[in-house]
Amino acid sequence: MNAKEYYKTISEATHTIFEVSVNHCNFLGKLYDYSASIQEWMDVIPSSQEKQMIDYSLEQVEFSCLSLLSGMYRQSFASLRLSLELLFGSVYFSAYRLEYLEWKNGSRDLKWQTINDENNGVLSQRFSNVFFPELSTHINAHRNTANSVYRELSEFVHGNYSTWNREKPSLSVNENLIEQYRQRFQLISSTCHFLLSMRYLKEIEPQRLHKIEVHVMDELQYIPEIRLFFGGAVEGK
Repeated sequence: MNAKEYYKTISEATHTIFEVSVNHCNFLGKLYDYSASIQEWMDVIPSSQEKQMIDYSLEQVEFSCLSLLSGMYRQSFASLRLSLELLFGSVYFSAYRLEYLEWKNGSRDLKWQTINDENNGVLSQRFSNVFFPELSTHINAHRNTANSVYRELSEFVHGNYSTWNREKPSLSVNENLIEQYRQRFQLISSTCHFLLSMRYLKEIEPQRLHKIEVHVMDELQYIPEIRLFFGGAVEGK
């Protein structure tokens, strides 16, 4: 077998896995809906600066899904982590334009410890108090969730020993990893909608809120302050 034949065999294996995975992954609709909802967010966010990074984030979600369906689970988790990092980074840079320009010209790195810092990060009381004070009581829980998911995804990025036990060095369908992906993606979807809501809802023109209302309510209707913002009822009132 020469090199061309070898890689053709790998390609055929990934195609077979893709066909099996498409039928096995019952959450593809959720992934598609997430992509559509982020596109709607980009349409209504007032500033253009953040939109490029959000677009990069969305691109990584789609790469992540393609890798998942092809049985390349480590690459799938890595792209999912980068997607989370880029979306959080876009919100962080919306408040720190100088740092954004430094990142853009290559003189500053995007560091998770900075963008999700407890005191000055995007899910800090400081951010919430400025952009949506009513959500301050929910900040800590979402920050902890984001940190937990990021740490778990990082295990695959850094090649931690435990991940090799979960991902055997072969191309095959791994139902356990598919389920882990589904669980982490759900947390990311909820947390990212919360973050975008906290940062931008009060800056969006009222006549354009309908474009993202359904998406936000699907993810965050359990939060009374979100229901109240969209004119819904709050329990006990």
